[in-house]
Amino acid sequence: MPNFKETVSAQGGQVASLAEASPLPLVEIIPDPLPYPVECLGEVLGPAAAAIAAKQQVPLEMAAQSVLAAAALVAQGLADVLLPFGQTRPLSLFVATLAETGDRKTSTDTEAFKVIEQVEKDSASDYHRQEIEWSADCEAWRVEYQNIRNDKNLNREIRKAQFIQLGSLPIKPPKKVYSSNELTFEGLVQAWPELPASFGIFTSEGGQFTGGYSMAGDARMRTAAGLSVLWDGKAYKRLRVKDGLTVLNGRRLSIHLMIQPDLAGEFLNDDTLRHQGLLSRLLISYPKSLIGSRGYRDPQKEDEDNIRIYHDALRDVFNRSAMHDADVNIGLILKVISMSDEATQLWKYFYNWAEFESGKNKDLYAVRDIASKSAEQVARIAATISIFKDPDCSVIQKDEMLNAQHLMVWYLNEAIRLRDMHRPNPDLQKANTLLEWIHTRPDASATLKEIMQIGPVKTRLKKDAELALTRLIAHNRIIEVARSPRAFKALADLKDLANC
Repeated sequence: MPNFKETVSAQGGQVASLAEASPLPLVEIIPDPLPYPVECLGEVLGPAAAAIAAKQQVPLEMAAQSVLAAAALVAQGLADVLLPFGQTRPLSLFVATLAETGDRKTSTDTEAFKVIEQVEKDSASDYHRQEIEWSADCEAWRVEYQNIRNDKNLNREIRKAQFIQLGSLPIKPPKKVYSSNELTFEGLVQAWPELPASFGIFTSEGGQFTGGYSMAGDARMRTAAGLSVLWDGKAYKRLRVKDGLTVLNGRRLSIHLMIQPDLAGEFLNDDTLRHQGLLSRLLISYPKSLIGSRGYRDPQKEDEDNIRIYHDALRDVFNRSAMHDADVNIGLILKVISMSDEATQLWKYFYNWAEFESGKNKDLYAVRDIASKSAEQVARIAATISIFKDPDCSVIQKDEMLNAQHLMVWYLNEAIRLRDMHRPNPDLQKANTLLEWIHTRPDASATLKEIMQIGPVKTRLKKDAELALTRLIAHNRIIEVARSPRAFKALADLKDLANC
């Protein structure tokens, strides 16, 4: 390969002047997140999140998101929270975590939701028995109905009285399935009459949702509006020509979507979803990946103990849930958790702070849509933390309210950090991958032929390689050091930026 200094000299110093130019970023550089206040999750959820993060070697924020979402799933079936102005709100949370492939998203959710999955397995045989009993009950009802209908000795009034006494056809028992890893809103509405009234959507492949049928075309607005209604805790009512009127009363839904960052940019900057309000209801986190720093680590006894305590608490709250006795037509009938006087004053202070800081040129103006829901999020989180401190609690105390506020401030800061995140440019991503590969080569150099033969897969076609090289030259990341054969050298002083 030609000597780099000789080539620069032969080109009259033009390459040298190019090398001195300021580099342009190939990929979006987002500042690191603030430290997650895991201790604010309380004495059960906090240690569990830290233990799962240590055991699975995942970012603390990711583990905390999974734990908080699982806690919301079981807590929402136990209670609502009473706001100071007299209205109640569900404890449902919509959580979204941005994480790369290989960040152990599935392992994290599996650890956090292990109890729920085990309950579903344990309930399978019990549900089969209930289904057999229901089927037999329906047959007995139909026989009795026909007997009353065909008895010619009955007059109208007696027949009516016997029909009333017989009652309606027995209702099919809800399936013992409490969560799904895939969501289409239409599918949820159709299936929910046969599912528990408290339900969760938890998926490590959130891109299937953000890029799937539910978020395509006209379905996007229907999905966003429907999910927002459920987050608000209102009855969902739908009128269709084919299906008629569908009414879902007393339903609760919590969501945790784990989304790859390159799929999240478009979703998080969708003006339709922002103006409609779905995005303002999300608690979003984008942890810094730990890939490349995770040597094998045996599980530690302290971590296992904290996870076991959390699992026991999760099962305890789940077993107390009102969904086990919920009528399919009425839905959940929940207890109400109020706030102590001190907690109420703290909540009002936070409400005013979020409102006034959302004004123009204020700290929260860029995320004012999220800030407008932040006081309500605080109440939901505070009630959930309180339940895991004491499942019999009926009042949120000062400490839990303060913890919830600290957590919400973190989420607001995270929203500010991610507000301008965009969908990555595929061409620039290919160029960045090629640049990283060139830096691994001897002298950080490569010929076009080498790139096409042994370089990154996505730049082995000539047109792809030449486009990526053109991008790298335009961004002052490489220089062409020879024309025959064509050869390129990465600028060594930019090596760190290439890995951003």
